[in-house]
Amino acid sequence: MPNRWDETWHRLREWTNGQGPAERLSAQVLYAEGFTDVDPSHPLGGPDGAKDALALKSGQRWIMASYFPRGQKPFQEIEAKFLSDHRGIAANGASGMAFVTNQELSLAERRNLADVIGGPVEIFHLERVTSILDQPKMHSVRSQFLRIDPPTAPPVVGLRSTREILDAAPHPPGAPDHRMLYDGLLLLRIVALPVPAIARYPAARDPRAGLEAASERARRAGDGWPELVSLLVRRLGAGWDSGKAHEWGAGRTTGDPEALVRRSTAAAAFTTRECAVCVDRTWATSIPDDNGAFAFYAAREPEVAAELVVALALIGALFATVPETESVDVAMLLTAAPSDQLVSSERAVSGGRFGEPEGYLTDPMTDVPTYHLDSGRFPLADAEAGYPAAEELLGPWLIRFRSDDLFSRLRG
Repeated sequence: MPNRWDETWHRLREWTNGQGPAERLSAQVLYAEGFTDVDPSHPLGGPDGAKDALALKSGQRWIMASYFPRGQKPFQEIEAKFLSDHRGIAANGASGMAFVTNQELSLAERRNLADVIGGPVEIFHLERVTSILDQPKMHSVRSQFLRIDPPTAPPVVGLRSTREILDAAPHPPGAPDHRMLYDGLLLLRIVALPVPAIARYPAARDPRAGLEAASERARRAGDGWPELVSLLVRRLGAGWDSGKAHEWGAGRTTGDPEALVRRSTAAAAFTTRECAVCVDRTWATSIPDDNGAFAFYAAREPEVAAELVVALALIGALFATVPETESVDVAMLLTAAPSDQLVSSERAVSGGRFGEPEGYLTDPMTDVPTYHLDSGRFPLADAEAGYPAAEELLGPWLIRFRSDDLFSRLRG
C-alpha cells in the first residue's frame, strides 16, 4: 500500500518508538540544521545531567532537549516540559537550548515559549521536523527512524556512445533498410554539358520556358516517393531567376561552411553561353544527443541517390530541347566537404553497407569513402530517365544493386 503524501507528519505525530530513538532522531535533525559536535547523553537510559545532548552552534555550547510523547498533548504540558528542560542551560554552562518535539505548536504558542525564557532557543516543532526529514538528503534518516522507504529512483542509464546515437537516428524517408550516416556535411555536385558542344543555348535571351519544362520533368522523376525526399524538387518548383546575363538559377547555396552546417541547401545553375548545368546539394540533418542537444550532421545514402536521379532528369529534359544533341557528359562529385573542416568520420551502420546480406562484408563497420568522383557520357534518354545513369555513376559508391535495391524502393 503506498504511503500518504504526509506520511512523515503522521508517523512523527503518533510517535510510538520511545525515548531512545527520539533522542537519536533529534540529534540528526540538529546536524541537518547546522549544529556540530552533537554529543548525546544516555539515549538508552541513565543520568543525563539535565540535557539529552550537548552540541555546538556557531562555536557556542547548546543543550538539546527531546520531547516525543505519543499523540498530542495540551499546551500546558508542553510548556511545563519546555521550562523544565530549559533549566539544563545553567546546569551545563550553555548559551541556548534546542527543543526538538513531535508536538504541533501554533505561531502564538512558539512565541510564548520563546518569550517565557527570554534567551537563545531553537524550537523544532512537528511541522519543522517534518520539513527537515522530507528533504531528499534526509531520506535515509527518515527510513531508519520512521520506516518510510525512500522514493524509487529511476534506473540510471548511461549516456549513449556516438555509435549508438548514430545507429538510433531516424530512418530517412524512402528506403528505411538502407542507411548511411555521415558525421559531417555531405556535398553532391553534378555538372553536365551537351554532346556535341554548342556555342549557346537556342533560347539564350529567355530560356525560362525550357527551364520550367525541365523542372516539371524532374518533379515527375520523384512521383510516388515519400514526401520531402527531394529538396531539389522543392527548389526547382519555386522557379528560376536570372542574376545576370546568360546565368539562371533555382534555389540557393553558399560556400560558407558555417552557413552550410546550419541548414541543407539545394540549387541548380544554368549558363546559356556555355550551355552548362551545375547542381549542388548539401545535407545538414541534425541528430540530437541524449540531452536533446545538437550532436551530428548527417546525410543518408537514399537521399543522395534520390537527388542524383532528380538532377539527371532535369539535365536530360533540358538538353533534349537543344537541336542535334545526341548525348550528355555528366560528372558527379560526392564528397564530405569542405575538406578538413566538417567531417571527422564516415561509417556504414546498421547491418553493413547498404543492407548487404549477412556475411557479405567481413567488417560491417568498414570505413566508407569520403570522396567519390565519377563521370560518363549518356544518351539523353538514359539521363532523362535518371535511373540508368545514376546506377552507373553511383555504382562504385553504392557497391551493387539487387532486385530489392535502393532504386527499386525509390521507384515503388
